[in-house]
Amino acid sequence: FLKDWKASDMMAMADKPAFYLYQQVFEWRGTEYSREGIMAAVQVMEYAEKGILPHEKTLPKPKADRLNLVRECKANFSPVFCVYTDESKQIDKFSIENKGDLVMEAVQEGVTNRLYAITDPSALEHISSALSDKTLYIADGHHRYETSLKYRNEMREKNPDATGDQPWDYMFMFLVNTHADGMLVLPTHRQVRDLPEEVVSQVGSKLSEVFDVTHYEASAKEQFISDLKASAGSNVLGIYGPGIEGASDNSFALLRPAQGWEAKMPADRAPEWNGLDVAQLHVLLLNGIMGVSLDPGESKKNLDFAVDEDKIIADVDSGAYQFATFLNTTPLASVQEIAGIGEFMPQKSTYFYPKPLSGMVIRELDAPLG
Repeated sequence: FLKDWKASDMMAMADKPAFYLYQQVFEWRGTEYSREGIMAAVQVMEYAEKGILPHEKTLPKPKADRLNLVRECKANFSPVFCVYTDESKQIDKFSIENKGDLVMEAVQEGVTNRLYAITDPSALEHISSALSDKTLYIADGHHRYETSLKYRNEMREKNPDATGDQPWDYMFMFLVNTHADGMLVLPTHRQVRDLPEEVVSQVGSKLSEVFDVTHYEASAKEQFISDLKASAGSNVLGIYGPGIEGASDNSFALLRPAQGWEAKMPADRAPEWNGLDVAQLHVLLLNGIMGVSLDPGESKKNLDFAVDEDKIIADVDSGAYQFATFLNTTPLASVQEIAGIGEFMPQKSTYFYPKPLSGMVIRELDAPLG
């Protein structure tokens, strides 16, 4: 299909080296946001080199699928979404001032995506230099990044005399400042299913053994969500389902780890990891009380993920799920801290909204750099 696209008028080859300023304009719950970042080819490196860091573990099958696609098409279709820190916002300001011509605009799922070419050689050099000392943290696209690393290593083995500055030494990335206007990170809530009935019946009574519990009737949904958000930064979780505080119907509760919770967390994990809301959710509640595996590959038997509170509540009421659990947003500083000490956060700890649109720029891996 890629060959057909290239032969048609659907695609246009860039006639000069460029970075792309990528703007996404969107609305979330009544507020409009505009997020800008740079699309560029970035040299891939091993995590041990500390220049590009992950915060999530990957799974073998998705990487195998992506590797087969790269081998066949020799192209990057979707960028790896990375964040870096520039409190001064100087890179953002310079990129916007030098954004050049609008080359594409597309609206998908309510998000307006705009792409501007930055082609002035001095501007490219300035942006490249400004980013050169920044640590990049993978926000979304861990599987794509590790696939790119695997493909690079394969190509180096096949081309032992290559300079180390070949197209396969680079990965297509979307780079966004953690202090950028429009940076929106949403909490990813858990939907629990397929637990044995004897487990479901005991969850409500076991909560008070591990947590200080504040109970809310189902009719108090708005107050529950408001109180949850107001508790951000203080290790408070939420739950909705049957049997909480002896209630026969579905109801809500806020859960604060009770005194001595630290002893229930993994001794081989860093204190920074054990202090995460999402880590306490998985260890104390999902695994400790519900018996859901801590292994991402195994836990998918019982867990799904969603960002819409109303949806996950309705899904419990409909009987599609047994429980819904709620989180506050994991701060970006925590993501960077965990990555910096070499730890991995639990699966789906963050949701960077919106995701970059695939296919706006396609980077070929058999074309010269520059």
